[in-house]
Amino acid sequence: MDILIHGASGLLAGSVAVHASQARGVKRKLWILFTGLLAGVLPDLDVLSMWSGFDGTFGKWFGLQESGREIFRGKHWYSHHGFSHSIVCAALLSVSILGIRQMVFRNNKGTARMYALTFFGGYMAHLLGDLPTPPGAWGGIRLFYPLDQYVGGFAWTFWWNNYDVFLLILSGIAVNLLLLVVRKRLTVLQNWKWAGAVVALTFALCTFQLATRGEPFIYERHTGQYANQEQRSLDIQRSILGERLYKAMWWFDQRVPLNF
Repeated sequence: MDILIHGASGLLAGSVAVHASQARGVKRKLWILFTGLLAGVLPDLDVLSMWSGFDGTFGKWFGLQESGREIFRGKHWYSHHGFSHSIVCAALLSVSILGIRQMVFRNNKGTARMYALTFFGGYMAHLLGDLPTPPGAWGGIRLFYPLDQYVGGFAWTFWWNNYDVFLLILSGIAVNLLLLVVRKRLTVLQNWKWAGAVVALTFALCTFQLATRGEPFIYERHTGQYANQEQRSLDIQRSILGERLYKAMWWFDQRVPLNF
C-alpha cells in the first residue's frame, strides 16, 4: 500500500486509542493520534536504501557490498519488507516507546503503556496493509522474523491507486473522531465498543474491496506489464467510485508528491 493509506491506518488505530485512554485535553489527544500516524508510516523507513546518496553514505560506512537498489530488492534482514516489516520489530519499538515515555517524559506506567499500545497498533496496521499487495521481489513480508518465511503477497490489489480503501479508512477515522463529541455521555466500556466496532467494520469493508478486485495483480519485472497493471487498477477505481468521485481522487492523486 502507499504511504497515505499506511498513515491513515495508523491514525485509525490512534483514534481508537483516544477513546480507550479517556485522554483529556486537545494536546494529549493529538499526541496519541500522532503516535499512531508515526507508527503507520515507520516500517517503510527501509526504503532509505533507494535514496540516491545511500551508497556513498550508509553503504560506505557499513561496508555493504551491494548497491542500495540491490539491497532494496534483496532478502537481507535490512532489505525492504524484511525485519522492519515484522512483529518482532513492532514489539521492540513499542517497548522502546514505553521506556522513553516513562524515563524522558516522566509518564506514569499507565500513560506510557497507552502510547506503546497505540504505536504497536499503528505499526501492525501497516503490516496488515502490505499483505494484499503483489509479492514483488520478496514474495510478501517477513512478518515472523527471524524466520526466513515471507507471508502475504496475495496480489489482491496494486501497490497504488487504492482510492476506495483510502476513503473507507478516512471515513472510519472521521466517525471515531465524531464520537469524541458524545463520549462524555458514554462509559469507558461503551467507548471501547463503539470505537472497536468502527474499526472492525472498516477492516471488513476494506478486506471485501481488496478481495473482490478480480484477477490477481501479479506481474514480472517488465515496464509494460507494470504500466498495464497500474492502468487496470485505475480502471477498477473508476468503476467502483463512479466518474465524478474518481476524477476528484485522480485530481488529488496528481497533486500529491508521493506514489498514491
